[in-house]
Amino acid sequence: MKRYILIIPDVHGRKFWRRAIKDWSDKVEKVVFLGDYLDPYPFERESPTFDLAWEGLLDIIELKKSDPEKIILLEGNHDAHYHYLDTFGEWGRGSRFDYNKARKINKLFEENKSLFQAAFQYQFSEDGEVFLFTHAGLCKGWAEQNKLTIPDTPDLAWWLNNMLKTCEQTPHNWMGDVGSSRGGWCPSGSPLWADWDGDHYTTSKFGLPNKPEVYQIFGHTLGTSPLRISDYCACLDCKRPFLLNENGILGEIESAESDAYWEFIINSSGLDFREWRRAYEEFTGYPLDF
Repeated sequence: MKRYILIIPDVHGRKFWRRAIKDWSDKVEKVVFLGDYLDPYPFERESPTFDLAWEGLLDIIELKKSDPEKIILLEGNHDAHYHYLDTFGEWGRGSRFDYNKARKINKLFEENKSLFQAAFQYQFSEDGEVFLFTHAGLCKGWAEQNKLTIPDTPDLAWWLNNMLKTCEQTPHNWMGDVGSSRGGWCPSGSPLWADWDGDHYTTSKFGLPNKPEVYQIFGHTLGTSPLRISDYCACLDCKRPFLLNENGILGEIESAESDAYWEFIINSSGLDFREWRRAYEEFTGYPLDF
């Protein structure tokens, strides 16, 4: 029996997650939402409104309550700037921040704060690959600018979750750091704010030097194609859901539903990354960014 994690990238009021939950939630071990539930883009084809985004967030919260161990809700920058409204302040707010609804949204997050987290870590087996899920990715540039030592611990998620939960009591709110590539004052963005091009896709900041066995999965930087997948991480903010299987292979859910796709996965699981990338591009027709 195949083992999967269902990954739902940035929602922003969109509806793509609903079909994925309906079709896959009872077939997977975990469902991980990568955050950013509100602040819809007004120019998109779906044209989600605040009311639709609000309704979607309420439904996602109820989904979490129905199966709290399986459903994982991460916070994104578009969630945290409401949840930690006074802590983040003006300098930690993202685009499309809704000043009129801010207190209403803050109240919802405060009432349900135990349901949300900054990071989630998972292994399919005790000696299997470690997957770290955050909204925007943990980059060493952010750690270096704050003189933070990425801990040599098996549970990086606990470290990040504790940092977000205690951000209101710390002198410097590291989790609210907005990098220069996103218009902020910091060189690098936090795991809520790190940018694919400005923070991850550079030789100076890419990867975690003391945690090479950790593979990161995040969203935040919008793109549709090519898929942004590397040896270190995958950036999946592209308006569609993904499956991660026990062999560490990511697949878009539309293609991942086919028997031919999983036959390809099985036959290619022993390839190194370059060989696998070439095989994946030939099979799916999607170019990868590395």
